[in-house]
Amino acid sequence: MKSKRRNFTAEFKAQVAIEALKGQETLAQLSERFHVSSVMISNWKSEFLNNASAAFTEKKRGDARTTSGLSVFGVPSRTSTSIFTHLTMG
Repeated sequence: MKSKRRNFTAEFKAQVAIEALKGQETLAQLSERFHVSSVMISNWKSEFLNNASAAFTEKKRGDARTTSGLSVFGVPSRTSTSIFTHLTMG
């Protein structure tokens, strides 16, 4: 019987990508820690970097203009704040 393909949330992918960007652990260590392949981590890191400018893109909602933050990646605003706080504070 085939195993079911695992699906990861955008929040999880962002967390793993940020950990990879910190450079405090090797891809092999991150792979073991998060139980995903190092190739997948590299892909998520690249995708995160390629789409980083979207965090600063403004969207129109009716008459109000809002900044999307990481919600573009499917990560709620409160989560993106805590991720960036964790990244900058260590």
